[in-house]
Amino acid sequence: MKKGFTLAELLGVIVIIGILLILIVPTIINRINSSREEAENAGNNIIYDAADQYIREHPDDYPPGKSGRYCIEIKKLIEDGKLIQPVINAATGEDISDKSVMVTIYSAGTKDYEIKNGNDCQTLESLPMIDFKVDPRGSSWVKQRKVTIIYPKIDGDFLASHRIDQGSWIRDTSADKGGNIELIFTKIGQLEARLKGTKIITSKINVVNVDSEVPVITKINMGTWSDDKNNLQITAKDDISGLNGMYISTTNSKPNENDKGWITISSKTKETKVFSKALEPGTYYIWVKDKAGNISEGKVGKVEETFCPGNICYVSSNGNDNNYGTRKKPLATLQKAFDIVETGGQVVMLSNLKCPASTLFVPANKSITLKSDADNKFILYRHDTYQSFMIHLNQTSASLTIKNIIIDGNYKNVQEPMIVTDGKLVIEDSILRNARNLNDIWGIGATMNAGETGEAILKNVEIYNNQTNAGGSAINSGGHITLYNVSIHDNEAWDGTIWNYGTIEMHSGRIYNNRAHYDAGVRNYNKFYMYGGEIDHNTSVDTNQSGGLKDGCYYFNWGFYTQGVSQVCNGCIHDNYPRDYHKEFNICDNA
Repeated sequence: MKKGFTLAELLGVIVIIGILLILIVPTIINRINSSREEAENAGNNIIYDAADQYIREHPDDYPPGKSGRYCIEIKKLIEDGKLIQPVINAATGEDISDKSVMVTIYSAGTKDYEIKNGNDCQTLESLPMIDFKVDPRGSSWVKQRKVTIIYPKIDGDFLASHRIDQGSWIRDTSADKGGNIELIFTKIGQLEARLKGTKIITSKINVVNVDSEVPVITKINMGTWSDDKNNLQITAKDDISGLNGMYISTTNSKPNENDKGWITISSKTKETKVFSKALEPGTYYIWVKDKAGNISEGKVGKVEETFCPGNICYVSSNGNDNNYGTRKKPLATLQKAFDIVETGGQVVMLSNLKCPASTLFVPANKSITLKSDADNKFILYRHDTYQSFMIHLNQTSASLTIKNIIIDGNYKNVQEPMIVTDGKLVIEDSILRNARNLNDIWGIGATMNAGETGEAILKNVEIYNNQTNAGGSAINSGGHITLYNVSIHDNEAWDGTIWNYGTIEMHSGRIYNNRAHYDAGVRNYNKFYMYGGEIDHNTSVDTNQSGGLKDGCYYFNWGFYTQGVSQVCNGCIHDNYPRDYHKEFNICDNA
């Protein structure tokens, strides 16, 4: 049985721990050093702000607009209430209350601050100092700044030189006895100048917000369609000042920085950002500029026309089926739109339409929404002479949702109902009216028919002024129909405003003022569930039948028969003639 570690195993563990320490300790030390540096800078900034405020409050000692170098004792800042004693260096913990702040003020108005020991802090009020002139002045981003070093004339032998960003010193021989040296800065940097002789006089200045690098457009993509425009996506970045403008043109002519037409955009330094712009189909040339005014190379973006962009097809009476189905270039027929739009898409009517001399079919495995544009309720009319269905979902996998549309039978006497579904049909906020099927040889109704595989849901639908010489002036169904807030009225049939041999659920709404020879309200041959609503004031001519609800039995000529069973769980059946409810099963009994 093993009771301990071998020497080799212990050495292995020690080696692993040592490697981890080698990897981790430098990182920890770097973080500690970085934190100390940040703490020291934060503490120094508080001292510098106090010194700056002290200078503004003592204009006699520090005249505004006058360049010079001044030493302000930290003790004075404490006595003046700008700081609280002791003043501690946050990095070292040292009390620096006895030190001074050396403030160098340049003629450009900029200031440099350093914390110095008392003996190291030199005031240059009487001695000439090296000054700088910056053009243009200010903190706005520019492509370049001209900085003029102004060397004073000093008795004695002095050597003038300058350096940038702590680099090597560059001699300014022509300014050894005083004079100006002009430098052009095309990027941010620190300029330091000196006169070296029996004494060393130095001055330095930070040249800020200079950017001469051009921004870059990295990518242009087609975005998301909206009506007749595409949100073209432009990806761009700028490494120095950040972006602030985008220019889009149909001509390949590079704009100037101050031309009209620049679109304001914004990005941070080194931030890659995507900007979108809705554009009509065409070829576009695109530029971006940064905050300094540098302009990128132009890129080409194309917005190509596609059929039914955004999976929305628009159809209008003045459209053309050779169009792309956009709002400005709509199609002419609903069938073209049904064929082009992908499943889940919308077909939007921009005007009243008349069905062609053919049936509208929803392709298999497609789910489509047909609706009116905006808040309109446009009319879909039956063709003047075509005898068959207006809309037929003849595929069980097809689905159609109809919203805010009036489907109008146009008072044309035909042999088929307006809508037939063997798939899934949803009708919302719509009207079904003026259907005529007085030549009904199949007994499938005038307005809407659901086959045995069909499913229909009606919400906020009005069905009126429809007529058939057979069963179901409003609804004829062997499938499953659910009714919410329906208003079915003023329809006329031989038997039954609703003729049901499938399943119908009525949750709310009203069936009223309908007329039939037999069973003016609901003629039920299978299952009818009433969970709410009303069936009232319907009139049957035959006094032996029901004006409201009838459960009956029907023998179909292909050998199939059903027996009606209704359940009135809630709702009200009243004031129907000659009676509200009737049950008759003699046909099945005789069969």
